[in-house]
Amino acid sequence: MMNKWLSPLFEWGIKIIDTGTGRFLGNSCNNALLLSFPSRQVAIKQMNLQQQPKKELIINEILVMRENKNPNIVNYLDSYLVGEELWVVMEYLAGGSLTDVVTETCMDEGQIAAVCRECLQALEFLHSNQVIHRDIKSDNILLGMDGSVKLSMRGAATVLPPSPSQFLDIWSLGIMAIEMIEGEPPYLNENPLRALYLIATNGTPELQNPEKLSPIFRDFLNRCLEMDVEKRGSAKELLQVSGGEQDPIKHSRVRIGRWRNVILGLKYCVI
Repeated sequence: MMNKWLSPLFEWGIKIIDTGTGRFLGNSCNNALLLSFPSRQVAIKQMNLQQQPKKELIINEILVMRENKNPNIVNYLDSYLVGEELWVVMEYLAGGSLTDVVTETCMDEGQIAAVCRECLQALEFLHSNQVIHRDIKSDNILLGMDGSVKLSMRGAATVLPPSPSQFLDIWSLGIMAIEMIEGEPPYLNENPLRALYLIATNGTPELQNPEKLSPIFRDFLNRCLEMDVEKRGSAKELLQVSGGEQDPIKHSRVRIGRWRNVILGLKYCVI
């Protein structure tokens, strides 16, 4: 007999595989083929369900991903139960994570702005659908070889408005921007609780060389890292920042070609 918690998977049309017969369980899936994605590469996240203490959180994550697809998000494709493992099939981005870039090269302001713009577009979409991410960091920003920048949805959760929770994502984006500027996030060598304490007591983390940034970009960071949540910019507001022809956010699309070269250069070095 199926575990009780699996019933939502049937209800939402997620395919369940009987490994004994190799066939799908459910009303309309019996003739489907396992992982039938012949024309594209995919990424598969495999989770042993016996090791997951809160299986309902996994289901919630899958349902959030399924209902919130966007060009700036690593999109969910399908899910399968294979024996005791749940396989979650996602888009595959060959460029790796932003962390790989941050730790291997110095990003210029235009490249940082390009990443911020793509992330803000993802966040504007999520927040408009009452979804917060909760874990914006370089590990969760994946890169395509075509210059695409996408937000991985690991750890996303739904919230009901009104709520200030969406502004936590904006703060995290600002912290990630500092990581791109300086090569590491603030308080990297502190344990997480100590880092939270330092932020709470010291306020907005300071840049080592703020004079090297343009005034408009420093203003962008200040709006992301505003301590007063009510004054902090929303994703929609930050996308509308206007600084004329020098605005790094507004004109970040022109940097995609150079961004692709950065990724290709890193891949070449790794190989």
